[in-house]
Amino acid sequence: MSPNQSKDVCSHKPWIRHPLIPVVFFVMLLAFGFQGSRHLWQPDEGYNAAVTTEMMDSGDLLIQRLDGQIYLGKPPMYIWCTIPGIWIFGRNEFGLRAFCATCYALTAWIVGLIGASMWKRREGILSALVYTTMLLPFGAANIGRPDTPLVFATTATLYCFWRSIMPNATNVAIWKMLLCVAIAWGFEMKATAVLVPVAPMFLYLLLTHQALSYFTTLWSIVGLLLFAGVGLSWFIYTAIVLPGAGAFLWDSLVTGRLVTATYGRNPTFLAGVKMYVPTLLAGTMPWLPVWFPLARKLQAAHSGKQWVVELRANPKVMLLVLWIVLPLAIYFLASSKLILYVLPIFPAFALLTARTLTEFMPGTFGSDYPVRRVWVAVGIWGVMLLGLKLYAAYYPHSKDEGALWQAMRDKVPTNCSRIVVVNEDLDGLHYYSGKDVMRVTTGLPISETDYKPPRVLDEGLSAKAPFVIVFLNYHMRQSNRDRLQDLLRQRNLQSEEFPLPFERTLLVCTEIHNPAG
Repeated sequence: MSPNQSKDVCSHKPWIRHPLIPVVFFVMLLAFGFQGSRHLWQPDEGYNAAVTTEMMDSGDLLIQRLDGQIYLGKPPMYIWCTIPGIWIFGRNEFGLRAFCATCYALTAWIVGLIGASMWKRREGILSALVYTTMLLPFGAANIGRPDTPLVFATTATLYCFWRSIMPNATNVAIWKMLLCVAIAWGFEMKATAVLVPVAPMFLYLLLTHQALSYFTTLWSIVGLLLFAGVGLSWFIYTAIVLPGAGAFLWDSLVTGRLVTATYGRNPTFLAGVKMYVPTLLAGTMPWLPVWFPLARKLQAAHSGKQWVVELRANPKVMLLVLWIVLPLAIYFLASSKLILYVLPIFPAFALLTARTLTEFMPGTFGSDYPVRRVWVAVGIWGVMLLGLKLYAAYYPHSKDEGALWQAMRDKVPTNCSRIVVVNEDLDGLHYYSGKDVMRVTTGLPISETDYKPPRVLDEGLSAKAPFVIVFLNYHMRQSNRDRLQDLLRQRNLQSEEFPLPFERTLLVCTEIHNPAG
């Protein structure tokens, strides 16, 4: 096709000349499409839903409660931001996940802004597309937990940081203030977890010898006050009004996650290798295969010490590399390791992928927009991603609390006073049933979210009959089952047993009525 013909094609298809229109539509479709099709999955979505509804029903927006007990597993920012979704869309799965979908879309937008401000609009659009279509960010956005909002906070922080140090930067003081607010918002979202992904900006300032000039300004005091006012206010309030809350939060959110192995969350370095390496390889799909030919070209163009020297001379790429390497090192060394912890470094992967594609494969992309075949490939992948959401909604899974409630609903008496759950986190049953749910233990380890000692089996049986008990068979050994029956008989209660899917059992407990006389 000649240049004139290509120009004619573009003139007849204005949406191609303005790629933001299809990109925005595509991102919004991936973010909100089938967002409410899947039931809540335990444990995170279940207790987040229960805490949100209990906060709405009680009107207490400062102290979170789960099953009637004070809950300090996370700061309340995620719950606060989830409530508007329920107000707008109702008490359903879509309403609960609307905030995560919004943060996913906004993160893609900010990634695009970073790419455009570092290079050109072409890189910005491509960066947003790459991030949106990566498997891990897409999947995480469909889970009602604060990881995706945390990525939004850290990405916004890095964007504000870049705008404050980029060549010919303007309104530097404003960008620094916004940076502090973004960090504070993320701190109220997931506490110290926000500091790990933003640590690269401090190392960048040290390596570029800008640390002293960056911080020795009047904005530092104002920024510190902004951070304290937004990010620390809830922690200070909670430590004052709840005895022992300060020490609990320090252990739960800092030492217990970074230093000690108290909560047994994959503390060893080898566990990090087994967890994070496959996550990074699979999570960057479908863009991972692109890096293999690019790696050879990069190796041919840059080798050894020359690569290090050129990296230091290229502040944009250096910031992105630090954005990946430094947090990843901390994640590997931390005593607490979970798959979604690495999610905040994926925007940097998207930006580097977009830049290397346009730099080393210039024939694949036009001056302003990806060519037709790229749109087709991305569109097909997007359909596949939406298909995964829909598939997850119908795939039988032991974590599906909505399906569990459907299986037990007809067996639960209408006047049931309580659902007692033994050795499991099934707080989503409160969301689906509207009934009081109490988690009790027969001696399993204490969770980092247990501000108060966990309730024991005896306490769960103090409910007014009728009530029901749910337990996982292999967590309830025969000795505990015998003890449970003894406790029921002591309370003049009888039980009827029903099997539930995935090796669970339901006991319907009612009073024993002795014949008159």
